[in-house]
Amino acid sequence: MKNTQQEIELELAWLVASLPNNLGQCKNIKIVQAYLENSDPHIKDARVREKGGVYTYTIKRFAKNSQETGYCTEETREISREKFLKLSGESNKKITKTRYFYPLSQGLTAEIDIYEENLTGLSVVEVEFPNIEAYKQFVPPNWFGKEVSDSYGIYPPFIANLSIEEVNAINQKYLQKPHNFD
Repeated sequence: MKNTQQEIELELAWLVASLPNNLGQCKNIKIVQAYLENSDPHIKDARVREKGGVYTYTIKRFAKNSQETGYCTEETREISREKFLKLSGESNKKITKTRYFYPLSQGLTAEIDIYEENLTGLSVVEVEFPNIEAYKQFVPPNWFGKEVSDSYGIYPPFIANLSIEEVNAINQKYLQKPHNFD
């Protein structure tokens, strides 16, 4: 087993209202993810990922409860390319996206995911906060759209095999509930 890391993640998501004009100047990377079958109610998801020639296996568990999908523990370890190909080949829930890293104030970074293939047209921005206080002080820039952190309409294992029209219909109806991280 290679290099395992575990951390608590507080990450919220918004639909992108309009992409920033200077997005093309930002660092970006192509990501391929495959989601693995999971029946444990404490596990949000298990996935394998190829990102820039690095292959990882990640398990996300709910940090508080399953209603706060953006507040998780995340355990990630590197795996071989062969293991990635084997596990991703067993999955029927795959997504491909390009992630852009856009700097924000307060030392935060917006990770803008532009989805491909059947999900072309879906753009989601995520911000990972170092703590709850940073989240409470955050004011989303005007290019962020509505918050959809807990929407199934942005959750890769759920949307992997949907059409963009189905995803848009889910997100159009979705209303984000207030968060309770404390």
